[in-house]
Amino acid sequence: MYSGEAEGLLELSKADAFRIPKVVDRGKDDEHAWLLLEWLDLGTPLEMEEAGRLLAQQHRVVSDNHGFRSDNHIGATPQKNGQDQDWVTFFGLHRLKALSDLGYSKGLKFSQLNLLLEKMPTFFGNRTVEPSLLHGDLWSGNISGLNGGGVAVYDPAVHYGDRECDLAMTELFGGFSSFFYDAYNEAYPVDDGYELRKGLYQLYHIMNHALLFGGSYVSQSGRLIDRLLKMN
Repeated sequence: MYSGEAEGLLELSKADAFRIPKVVDRGKDDEHAWLLLEWLDLGTPLEMEEAGRLLAQQHRVVSDNHGFRSDNHIGATPQKNGQDQDWVTFFGLHRLKALSDLGYSKGLKFSQLNLLLEKMPTFFGNRTVEPSLLHGDLWSGNISGLNGGGVAVYDPAVHYGDRECDLAMTELFGGFSSFFYDAYNEAYPVDDGYELRKGLYQLYHIMNHALLFGGSYVSQSGRLIDRLLKMN
């Protein structure tokens, strides 16, 4: 888990956008593993316009393939990456189906997910998805203003993929104002159809919460699948 986080932080630093904590050291022995990061003085309220512009800058960093060179984690859940030139294939196989398979091994069933996977290409039409550098777990708890200026991000689940994934995550648990989205769209306008695809990307995180915490997230996943099937 720590190796994947360290690799992700190093990758995010390539964008020269957000302030990324530097990896000082990582290692393990027979009983423990550790990741030592640079101390950042967090806590200043987030400057939303700056954060939006910086995310757009990060998303301008692209790769030849979707995915990442190594696997990592989304929260405590293993996130298998691999690499694929087709985004719909990658997201269907390595994100939604992968979580469904994990859920099945724990006795959870996400009904009608297979039908949604079959219909998923219709959410994209003729849109070409460029493999953008993604934070992967961008909610308000993983971004902060810095005392002295700047914006930092941390605790990533980095991979390359549809930039709409990061935007959808920012909307899932709130914490970002309209100034954030206005600044992002001014720097890097969102493609038509985002509102349709947003639910697909939020489904991944809700399913992951169902795996990690159970409870209402299981039924919420099912309701979202049903809604997506009715939308398209």
